[in-house]
Amino acid sequence: LQQQGAEACRADEQAKRAAIGLCRDLRGVCRACTKNAYYLLLFNWLYPARLRVLVALLELWFDRPELTSPLLKCVANVVKNESQRIAFDVASPNGILLFRQASAVL
Repeated sequence: LQQQGAEACRADEQAKRAAIGLCRDLRGVCRACTKNAYYLLLFNWLYPARLRVLVALLELWFDRPELTSPLLKCVANVVKNESQRIAFDVASPNGILLFRQASAVL
């Protein structure tokens, strides 16, 4: 997104398809993280840079349901507490950080 201008990237169908594929793949990886340790690895990889990319994708293609649907499903899966996998340490700010990023998408 940063290499190309926003308008040039918005018009690029190949970039949009790559973003859709990224969201679908990331959702699958997130669904596979059923234990707390696996989810923490994923969260540490995602936050902060990669979650900001998802927000940027949504800002760029906010009017394209073929992208917004997989992206919102991906974010929903990241914040969904399946199998009690989201269990941050009491002193950890990760829960607040996750909420902040999820609310930025919405």
